[in-house]
Amino acid sequence: MAKSPNAPGSPMPIEQIVRAHDAEIYLLQQQRRADFKLIQAIHMDTQDLKRDTQDLKHRVMNLEAGQARLEAGQAELQAGQAELRAGMALIADSLNILIARDKLRGPDSEEGWAEE
Repeated sequence: MAKSPNAPGSPMPIEQIVRAHDAEIYLLQQQRRADFKLIQAIHMDTQDLKRDTQDLKHRVMNLEAGQARLEAGQAELQAGQAELRAGMALIADSLNILIARDKLRGPDSEEGWAEE
């Protein structure tokens, strides 16, 4: 009695083995292509991240430089305000001196401080 090709324990025909191996090779090639495309996409993303990181570094440097300029401008403003206050104090002192001198001359004095 001959064994049927579908009976348990019977050997597979060669053509069926070849087709199974071909199908397995095809699936492995498809997986390899998919893996390669994934690697390419990861590489592109990595390059994009590197560019974005460089861009952010430049932006941070520009912000830091702007912050330094702002702080320098604020220091100049404060110095200018101090000079203005000193000048205003000098003017007030000068006016007080002129008023005091005018009072010392008296109301009947022909010399007024406005004439000087």
